[in-house]
Amino acid sequence: MTDNPQTPAPAHDPKKDKLVAGCVIGGLSLLGIAFLAVGIYRMTPSWETIQNARASTSWTETEAKITGARINVIEGSTSTGTPNRYQPTAGYTYQVDGTEYTGENIRFAELDYHNRGARNKAQKVIDPYSNYPTVKAYYNPADPSVSVLEPGVTLATFGAITDSILWLLFGIVILGFAIYLLWPQKKQAAEKR
Repeated sequence: MTDNPQTPAPAHDPKKDKLVAGCVIGGLSLLGIAFLAVGIYRMTPSWETIQNARASTSWTETEAKITGARINVIEGSTSTGTPNRYQPTAGYTYQVDGTEYTGENIRFAELDYHNRGARNKAQKVIDPYSNYPTVKAYYNPADPSVSVLEPGVTLATFGAITDSILWLLFGIVILGFAIYLLWPQKKQAAEKR
């Protein structure tokens, strides 16, 4: 009968545990801050879009000449299963007090279609501008260079701000989790004093 000498279990190193916990908490904190920063960065133009959409219903109406209406196709990938995206655009010119301006805003919303029937949806958006050489445009009297063909707020107008809010929420949740992990360590340190 041979004796099996058992190797002793490695000694528990509290300093190493603290270092690992600190790295995890620090990494989560940085990730949370990054998500918050992206959310805040994306919020500003989103909020401006909503403000313009709301205000555009009272903007000055003028006649605009369509210079082009088309669908930009952004190719997807069959290997990743990413579908093609279709973005309708319409260029137009209009005059205010003898000065000519150009515009490209159909609506104050992200017009980006990528699901079933996407090309048809994009085509329906540009059809009115493909068939008529002149249309009504609405410009901001305080800044005539800002204009739109279809004034007002639509559900799509809130798409960009929803995205920003999700970035902010993820950042808050991640930072909250980092604080939750940090709390027992702070409590233990206070008890040792």
